[in-house]
Amino acid sequence: MELLFNKTLDDIQGPASHNHNAFEYYEKSNRKDIQIIRELLNQWFSNYPKEHQKELKSSFKNHFDDSFYELFLHQLFIELGYNIEIHPKLNNSHKRPDFLIKKGIKKFTLKRKSPLGNQTKKGLLKE
Repeated sequence: MELLFNKTLDDIQGPASHNHNAFEYYEKSNRKDIQIIRELLNQWFSNYPKEHQKELKSSFKNHFDDSFYELFLHQLFIELGYNIEIHPKLNNSHKRPDFLIKKGIKKFTLKRKSPLGNQTKKGLLKE
């Protein structure tokens, strides 16, 4: 089974520095609270379609917040009982949304946007 976070011999003590790569921190942190989050995210990741896991994991390494949100939305709709198709082809369009979500006669596409918007680039905190 592919994991989002693998066990490593390295470990990070304490909190992350302000410029620490989030994926690397979550993978290597030995904090108990981070271990709990890591296990939950690995569980969610195991529910993500196998053929798309490699792409999502790669995205997590450089775009942690956006990838987390995509994984969260996928898990949310799975738990609500929906069937989900990842990056479906649309008729008469070259665009591919993140998800095609179906349940009974309900069917809709979803393109996730980071809840932080452009703030992830600008920074949330100003010194």
